[in-house]
Formats: sequence, structure tokens, C-alpha cells
Amino acid sequence: MTWGRDLKDPLYFVPVKYKLTLTFVLISVVSLGIGGLVSYQTTRDALKDQVLKDLFLTGQVQVQHVTSFIDALKKRTEDFSSDGFIRDAAFRLQTSSHPALQRELSRHLRVNKMGIVPEFFETSVAGRDGLILASSDPARVGLDASKNPWFVGGRSTIFMGEIRTGEHAGEGRPSLEISAPLTDKETHEFVGVIVNRIKPEVLSEVVQAGIPLPGEGRDIHQVNRTLDSYILDREGRFITSTHRLKYKDAFLQKSHMSTRAFIDGHGIMASYRGREVVYVSVRLPAQGWTLVTELETDEAFRPVLLLRQRPFFVGCALVFITMVLLFFPLNFMIGPILRLRSAAKMIEEGKFDVSVHVDSRDEIGELSRAFNRMSFGLFERAKKLEEYTGELKKREREVRYEKDLLNAVIQCMSDGVIFIDLNGNISLFNSAAEGAWIISRDGAEGLQARFAAEVDGCFRKQMEGMAAGNKKGCRKVLHARGRIYENTCTYVHNPSGKALGIVMVSRDITERKQMEDRLLHQEKMMVVGELSAAIAHELNNPLAAMSMFAQMLIDECTGETPYREHAEVIMRNTQVCKKIIRGLLDYAARSPVKRQPFNINRCLKEAVDLYRPLLGKKDHEVVFSLDEGIREFMGDEEQIRQVFVNMIMNAMQAMESRGVLTLKTSCNGASGIEVEIQDSGPGIPSENIDKIFDPFFSTKPSGIGTGLGLSISKKVIESHGGTIRVKSETGNGTRFIITLPAVEKAETVGA
Repeated sequence: MTWGRDLKDPLYFVPVKYKLTLTFVLISVVSLGIGGLVSYQTTRDALKDQVLKDLFLTGQVQVQHVTSFIDALKKRTEDFSSDGFIRDAAFRLQTSSHPALQRELSRHLRVNKMGIVPEFFETSVAGRDGLILASSDPARVGLDASKNPWFVGGRSTIFMGEIRTGEHAGEGRPSLEISAPLTDKETHEFVGVIVNRIKPEVLSEVVQAGIPLPGEGRDIHQVNRTLDSYILDREGRFITSTHRLKYKDAFLQKSHMSTRAFIDGHGIMASYRGREVVYVSVRLPAQGWTLVTELETDEAFRPVLLLRQRPFFVGCALVFITMVLLFFPLNFMIGPILRLRSAAKMIEEGKFDVSVHVDSRDEIGELSRAFNRMSFGLFERAKKLEEYTGELKKREREVRYEKDLLNAVIQCMSDGVIFIDLNGNISLFNSAAEGAWIISRDGAEGLQARFAAEVDGCFRKQMEGMAAGNKKGCRKVLHARGRIYENTCTYVHNPSGKALGIVMVSRDITERKQMEDRLLHQEKMMVVGELSAAIAHELNNPLAAMSMFAQMLIDECTGETPYREHAEVIMRNTQVCKKIIRGLLDYAARSPVKRQPFNINRCLKEAVDLYRPLLGKKDHEVVFSLDEGIREFMGDEEQIRQVFVNMIMNAMQAMESRGVLTLKTSCNGASGIEVEIQDSGPGIPSENIDKIFDPFFSTKPSGIGTGLGLSISKKVIESHGGTIRVKSETGNGTRFIITLPAVEKAETVGA
């Protein structure tokens, strides 16, 4: 272990030739700085204590002034309450109506009472019930003050409330209220309350200019350019002005003082102007207010500023003298070290054939000789390293070319390719795989993918099989992001047979599956159509004979006989069979689509009109939401109307009674048309959604439907180049969405 290996030079960034000088300078400056700081802090603390004592005495005097001023106003209010005329008038105004007496009492309050005390801007008298009987402000006569604090508190004693903003009971302006009870001169019974409203700004004059007695003149004088005093209410809001804020700007504004400042009562803080101040807060216990006296610290600690500046000049002088005395000795000692540093920088730049000559036998000479031996060794090794580097770069270029070629081939593949290592991380994928599966960067763990549960299961099986030594892959057909993929998983091994991971090739077979489904459906429909036409043709003649003979039996059976009823049953069932046969013929027929322009909204309304009587009978409500701006549609109006009729009939049968049928039309881009037919019925079960357009599929009771309406409707819409979709939830009704494309001119096409 080498001594000092774990120690770090605090001046490692300073050149050696300046380090010794700087060390002496730092020692001198630190010693002088610590001494000056201790001296400055001691003097400052002593001065701070003295300033706090002076501010506390000033605050106590201010509190006495404010208290004396408020006591004088209370005394004035008490004198007003003992006025015999006021008490007699208050009593008489509550026993009977005396308009003249009321006016005289209001004049007396305004001229003889409020006029002698300029601090009062309103004097009022309230009766026992809180109604104002008279006031220096005639507009307040008759107001109900029974719930005002000055009335409740002034019923039994002299009361002074909080400063009120003027928003209570329509008082008009902020005020400080002092009230006193009025009693009968003889019985001393309570007859009312007299209240004097005081302008809050007079408190600012008292705090800023001294406290003259009420009614006397006052002279606002400035005591100190940074000394300030003001009063805060219980919530810490200004209720007086300050030296820097006028009354209208400061009144009821939230102050800067924190709860801790209220509790401590003195200290140093940031004032409302943002300046640092020494402050003392004194409570006015009777009112719950706080009087704050503050002085800026720059003004308070001005005497100690020179004590802080002198050590700085002395330190500068010491630094200069030390640098002059040590400059020449250090220059001769540091020269060899500087030459070694220059040689080391040359080696750092790659110039290894460099040496340093120092004619000395001391430690610096030994250091230079060791440096020269190191330089020669580095030069020999650099030559060999350059040869090895050239060979490695050549092999790296070959490997990079093969990798780029392989990556280009994989990226050009239309099938998705993903390689997953033994830890489940994606190491390689192409753009086709990125489009098929969701692949994202997940921090230090590499690429992660979100696959379907079947793919995850396949990967887990492959991982387990790899651990067991199995080399057989798996193949899965999966649905993801609206597409169908055929995924093949295969093990990947290195030349020595060690498993490296799994590669998955994902082929998009969506179009192939859709083509297979369409071909299968077309073959199925062709067979159903041919079978339907054959059955309808074979059954039509027997049914016609049965219908004819049943009608003859009905005509020959007169009166009420069982044979007539039997014949009518045969006739009804024959008609049902004919209806089914007509449906079969319509389904099997390939009637042409005769395109002519017509209005979809009108066609939809005509389909509804066919069922108006039935809609009213079943108490069904029809709600139209038709886009009147859609263009005319080019198509076979009769076939489209039949589709609407089928849809409306299905909706009515689904709702049974008391339902809402909503019909909506709108434009669907590029002048296409979208028609929505929605009912409030019980909805279609999820297991039947994919079957409702199949021929002969029906959930209605036997005899009500043939199961061909929706199948025929779908054929009609598709023959017009459109689509029909259904959205339904059990219990929330069913919505059919018909989308018809734009057709520019009339034409006839096969169905």
C-alpha cells in the first residue's frame, strides 16, 4: 500500500508553479476572513438586539396610542348613549308613529353628535327589534339590523366589532362600528342600541402620525425613511396604510407575514416590499389585531458595514505581497516539472518517440529517467498495436458487409420476421413484423412486443421444448389488429448445436382467407337460390289447387258450420305457404337494378307511412333525424323502399309495444349516403349477430316471418354497391347502418 494513495490534492486543478503561492495566500485569507467574520457577526448580533429593543419600545408606544384612541371613541359612544333626548325619542318612536320626531332625531344625530367627532361618518339608533329608527344617513332608516354584530353585542355593553367591508346589509362602505345600549331614564329598561360607524382610514393616521384625541388636529410626520408601522387583522390582512402603500391599495390585502412571524413576534423577514427588514409585532388583545413595526436591515446594520469591508482590503494586500516574494524561487524549482508535463502531452497526442533531459540527481532527475524508459516502451507497443488494429478493421468491414446484406434481405421480405433470444427479448425484426405486432423499446431490457395470448403460449411452449431438447417448431393462425396471420415458430442453433432462441415468421393471409370465405358464401348462396327456385316451382301448383278448393268450400258452406272453419284454416295456411314461396322466388330471382334519381328522405318517410296505423296502435314513437342537404341517390327506388319496409317491420316486431324508432340520414364522404334505423327493443343476442343475414334464419315465432327479409335486404343493398351493418347489445336495442355509394348517372345493372 502506497502512503497517500487515497488522499486527493484539493488544488489538483492549479499549476504547480502557482500552488505554493496560492497555499500561502489561502492560509492568510482564511485566517483573516474567519477573524473578520467572527468580529462582524458578533457586532451585528449585538446591534440586532439593540434594534429589536428599540422597535419593541416603539411598538408598545404605538399600541398605547391606538388603544387610547379607541378608548376615546368608545367614551364618545357611551356619552351619546346617555343623551336624554335620544333615549326618550327612541322609546316614543317604538310606541307610536312620530314622523316629525324621527326627522328631528336624525337631524340631532347628524348635527349635534356626528358633527363633533370627525372620525364618525354615520350615527344610527336601532330599536329593540333591530329596526333602525333614526340615522344621520336617511337611507338607512327602516333597515333591519337585528343580525348585525354591533346590534347583538351592543344590547348589554359597549361593543366594538371587526372592520366590516361594507358588503353586509347594504352598508355601502367599509367601517369600524362601536355600539352602546340605550336604556329608559326612569326604569332603565333596554330600549335600543346606538351605533357609530368609524372610517377605518383614521387608524392609518393614528399609526403613522401619533395619536391625538378624537376631534383634535393631527400632523403626519416622517420619523425614518425605512421605519414603518402598520396594523394587521386576525387573518393577517392590512387594515391601515404604510409608508409605501396608500390606504386604498393596502386595505384588507393579504400581508407577507407567515403564521410563524405572528407567533415569534420579532426577528428578520422579507417585508411586503420584498426588502429584508428587522421587525417586532405587538398584539392588541382587545381587538385581536397585530401592530408590526419594521426597519430595513440596510438601515439598521449600517454601522457594521465598514467592519465587513476592511478585512477585504487587508487580504488583497497580503495576497499581492506573498505572490511577489515567492515568484522567483518557485520558477526555478518548477521548470523541469513543466518540461515533463509538455512531454506527457506529446505522448497523449500519439508522439511516443519523445524524451526529457534533466541534469539532476534529485527526485526530479529520477522521475525524468523513468519517464524516458516508459516512452520507449510505449513506442514499441504502439507499433504492434497499429498492425493488430489494421487486421481487425479489415475483418470488421467483412462482418459488417455480411450483416448489412442479411438485414437488407430480411427487411425486403413481405413476411414478418422476429427473433427472440433465450431471455424473451427481441433481438431482430423487420418492418413487416413491426406492422403486424406492437414492438417498442423498453429501457435497458431491449425491445418488447405485445402479442396475442396464443402467440405468448406458443413461445412459452417453444421455450419449454427447447429446454427439454425438442427441436420441433409450431404453427398457429392468429387474429391481431384486424388482420389474420399464419405464424411459424422455429428453433435457432449455432454451429455447435447450442440453442440461441426462436425465430417467428408471420405471414399475412387476410386477403386469402377473405377470398376463401367469399367463394364459400357465393357457392352456398347459389345452391340455396337454385334449391329455393326448384322448391317454389314444385309447391306453387299444389298450393294453388288447395287454395282454390278451400275457397270453394268456404263459399258453399253457409252459416256457422265446423267445415267452414276448417276450410278457413286451410285457406290461411295456404296463404302463409304462398308468402314463403314468394320470398323464395324473390331471393332466387336476379331482378335488374334500374337506377333513377330519387330522394332517400322521401323514400324513408313513405316506408314509415305504410305502418302509421300499426305504429299508433302499438304506441310506437318515430323520431326522424334527416339530413336535408343530402343529394339524390341513383338507384332502384322500389327495391330500396322494400328494404326500408323490411327494416321498419323488424324493428316494430322487436319492440312489441311502447318503443322508440329512430330514423337518421347523413352524408358519408364523397357524397355517399348513410341511413341508420334504430329501435329500443331487447337487442340481438351476441351468438345470433353473425346469423341474422343467413337465409331462413329467424328468431320470431312460427308463422310470423320467413327468415328471408334481412337476407333479401342485404342482396338489394349489395346490388347497389352498398353495405349493411348491425350493432346491437342485449337490452339496449338494435341499430342497422346502411351505406350507399354515390352513383353519377342512371344505369341498369344486374342484381
